[in-house]
Amino acid sequence: MRKYNTLSNVKYALCKIYKYNNKIIWFILVYTLSSTILTIINLYIPKFIIDELTNDNRISQLCIYLVIFLISGVLLTYIINYLKNITLRDFHEFRCLCLQDYQKRCFDLEMKDIEDPSFLNKVGMARSCLYDNNKGFEGTLRKLFTLLGYVFSFLYFTLMIAMFQPFILILLLLNTILPYILSSKLKIFEYSKQNELIFENRKLEYVNNVMSDFSYGKEIRIFKMSDWLISIANNINIKLLRINKAILNKQSLTMIVNILINLLREGVVYGYLVYCVLNKNLSLGDFTLYMGMIFSFSSLLSNMIDDVNHIRAQSLLINDYREFMEFDIDDVSTTKMEICKGQGCCIDFVNVSFAYPGSKTYIFDNLSIHIDNLEKVAIVGTNGSGKTTFIKLVCGFYKPDKGQVLINNVDISNYDHDSIFKILSVLFQDISFFSMSIAENITFQNNHLINYEKLHRSINTASFREKIDELEKGVDTTLKKILDTDGIELSGGENQKLAMTRSIYKDGNLFILDEPTSALDPIAENEIYNRFNEITENKTCLFVTHRLASTKFCDRILVFQDGSIVEIGTHDELLNLGGVYKEIFELQSSYYSKEG
Repeated sequence: MRKYNTLSNVKYALCKIYKYNNKIIWFILVYTLSSTILTIINLYIPKFIIDELTNDNRISQLCIYLVIFLISGVLLTYIINYLKNITLRDFHEFRCLCLQDYQKRCFDLEMKDIEDPSFLNKVGMARSCLYDNNKGFEGTLRKLFTLLGYVFSFLYFTLMIAMFQPFILILLLLNTILPYILSSKLKIFEYSKQNELIFENRKLEYVNNVMSDFSYGKEIRIFKMSDWLISIANNINIKLLRINKAILNKQSLTMIVNILINLLREGVVYGYLVYCVLNKNLSLGDFTLYMGMIFSFSSLLSNMIDDVNHIRAQSLLINDYREFMEFDIDDVSTTKMEICKGQGCCIDFVNVSFAYPGSKTYIFDNLSIHIDNLEKVAIVGTNGSGKTTFIKLVCGFYKPDKGQVLINNVDISNYDHDSIFKILSVLFQDISFFSMSIAENITFQNNHLINYEKLHRSINTASFREKIDELEKGVDTTLKKILDTDGIELSGGENQKLAMTRSIYKDGNLFILDEPTSALDPIAENEIYNRFNEITENKTCLFVTHRLASTKFCDRILVFQDGSIVEIGTHDELLNLGGVYKEIFELQSSYYSKEG
């Protein structure tokens, strides 16, 4: 069930474009008046010329008609094309502004929404409103721009044809009923297939990216995946072809019916006008006038039907856009609190229970823990024990199903999201890098805003200096070869050092390292942790790690197992306890011993 109807969506589009450029209404009115006058002139001038040639044959009068026809035609055509060009430019710019709003809204989505495939389809439907000149907002406005001119001309022709022969008018109107119904059903059918098309196109885009992405190259070759990937792409293409074929079949049927109806209409109209010339003394000039008027009327009516159905179809996309932009809007408070950036912060989990969306299995069930301000805490445990989920809740990516997550004794849901993100210096397992310079990948700022002294200090702290000095352009070297043929690819360890530099440069209240050194050797890892220990002296730190030797400098260690904290203490305390921590530590130690 759609939330908004066609009229509401058209009004919404007009109000938005009016706020962008209030002159657009005047452009539409002048365009409508000019196009209507030009249509009428183009019909009457030929009649006057033919009447003059068949009756009085006055050369001077013929010249006057031709001059009027040429001057008015050139002038009005110029006005029409000029207004069309500037309004189409405005419509395009307006669509780009709406696209920016859409993109900003995408950044506000919660992790639970981004990871939901059905919701991603809604995101794709909303995007369809913005990614084409003839769809959504721009498609609707383009049709509305010409539709008003059609309406004025249509009303004039309706009056004139009714005065000439009401029977012809009735025939023409009846002639449009079936095409209108078929066209309307066609547009609805096309829209009904959009959701399926978006889903299949998203899968195809992913497979194509995998086949062309350098980072997948080794696995594709070693495991001989090319034929398998090509077969997946072919199966998706077959589904897309089947959907598009169904749409084309509907379009062909509609077109054939319209052609047959038009032939019937033209045969009747031609026959009647010829009869009037032969038996009712209809002049050749009037014959030309009414012939042009009737066929202009039919053409206008056909265009109006197409435009109205097109607007109705695009209204569905505007509805999707509006619902997406308003999604979960009631949960966004205008009185959110700010977290002051300063020294550290304290964290509390109070009876927290959490399961991922769509899952009935709780990761945490009634979990409670307090982390002091400026405390350094290691979070350890086997895979699937809940370590990364714990971090996601601290960052506010997910909301607990029960209980509270507190930062500085305030429920995290009461803080503005941006305020939370500003105090976080986080280094995740899966590091994302962009095809831009190393400096920009670290600071995410334009060059003139970068604090280069702080940047190079952060590079030194993360032991990334040696690599930077090897590069001819230093920190201005571009990563990846997507946008720059001179771009470079870093090794796994270099990527992690760059990511560490990024978190050090941000200098948040809370440092979170989620398995940040998995690609480093134990010696390099130990060096990094020692440096982090030094630079985060006045920060709260959470270290998620598998390597327990790197936890010795932490104030406390939390040992996770099956979504619960089963042990808490310092490194020595947990070894003396002789539980899970000691078992894992001794197992890892054996790998680095001479006997191991």
